[in-house]
Amino acid sequence: MRRDISSRTFMKFLDQLGFVLVRQRAAHAILKHPEKGLVITVPVGNRNVSLSIVQAILRQLDNFNIGSRDELVNKLERLHGVR
Repeated sequence: MRRDISSRTFMKFLDQLGFVLVRQRAAHAILKHPEKGLVITVPVGNRNVSLSIVQAILRQLDNFNIGSRDELVNKLERLHGVR
C-alpha cells in the first residue's frame, strides 16, 4: 500500500471484518468488533485515511487476532484496487 485510502473504502473493509458502527461524531466514526471488543475510530466524510493510521489499525487488528497482518493487507488491497 502506497497511498491514502478513502474513508468509505476503509469502512467497507472494517465492515467485512465484522465491525459495527457504534456512533458517529463530527468527522469520525466509532466502530466496535462485537466478539473481540476492539473499538476503532475512523475519519469519515470527504476525507482519506492516511497510511500511518491504516498501519496502526492493522497492527491493532493483528494484536486482537482478527486476522494476520499479511492477510489483512491483501484483503484491503483487493478492496482498494491496488496491485
